[in-house]
Amino acid sequence: MQIFGRNLFWYAAVFGTITAISRAAVTDELLVLDQEGAMSMVVQHTHYMPKKWRGKENTERVRMEFETLFQVMQMKFMHLYEKVLTKYTYTTLDHLYHP
Repeated sequence: MQIFGRNLFWYAAVFGTITAISRAAVTDELLVLDQEGAMSMVVQHTHYMPKKWRGKENTERVRMEFETLFQVMQMKFMHLYEKVLTKYTYTTLDHLYHP
């Protein structure tokens, strides 16, 4: 298949090369080198830091507990959002069908 006088394979090779170079040039933003500093920033916003985590911010156990806590909070937020959205949708639809 030809596009602008070039084979489609040529475009795939060029854009694949550009993508590979771009990915290599971008640093990993999720990589945290200073776990204690990152945890202190989270604590400033959440005001939550169990005593058993102090001084152990870079351990696997603290990371797993923190991720579990975040997932629980995220699920609570999603349930609340679902309830509000459902109530709003039903109210809006009711007003549309029963003016």
